[in-house]
Amino acid sequence: MDKGIKLIVGIVLTVSIIIVGVRIWKVNTEDEKIKQETYEMGETVDLSGCYLFQEDENVEGYSVTVIDSQLMTRQEFMESHGTINDDFNLKNDELVVNVKLLIQNSNKQDTGQTGLFIGGYKLTDRACFINLDSTLLTIANPTLPSEMFLAIRPDSEMVVELPFSFSQNTKINPISKDRVEKGNFILTVAFSPVQKNLKVNIR
Repeated sequence: MDKGIKLIVGIVLTVSIIIVGVRIWKVNTEDEKIKQETYEMGETVDLSGCYLFQEDENVEGYSVTVIDSQLMTRQEFMESHGTINDDFNLKNDELVVNVKLLIQNSNKQDTGQTGLFIGGYKLTDRACFINLDSTLLTIANPTLPSEMFLAIRPDSEMVVELPFSFSQNTKINPISKDRVEKGNFILTVAFSPVQKNLKVNIR
């Protein structure tokens, strides 16, 4: 076979392999994309079959609903729970988004759930995120276990307060009050196999 023809055949084969490889990569990438579902405040979201971080999280029969959210100062939050204390060294620039979440367990008997890993919750709006404040979480919900896993009795429901705190003047991740008030924040309660987001309308 002529060297020129061999070269052309070789180039065609190489290009073909590259094209097939790219198509396979594209298909695999599309298959790996996580489906997302976003729910309005007040909508009940079934978590059965989903998990936040680990596949062995068993939340079968659990559902959650954001029923309220309110922006307040850290001091206002603590005063609302009768826990004001000078030792906390409160500052005016420390703010809290207090989210009230209704958790329901529709199971008729104990199935050994590990519970919801509420300690992994955070509010996000694109690159802006607000973390759950573990200190305030304990103040608002003194009966919660320290590991922040929450399991409730079968055929029951419970409202928990989730205080997400932020500071306007901190050197690390400062967030302005205006940014939060005008933001479109979501609370992600499951990442896989379907990412489930709950809208949080901050008032």
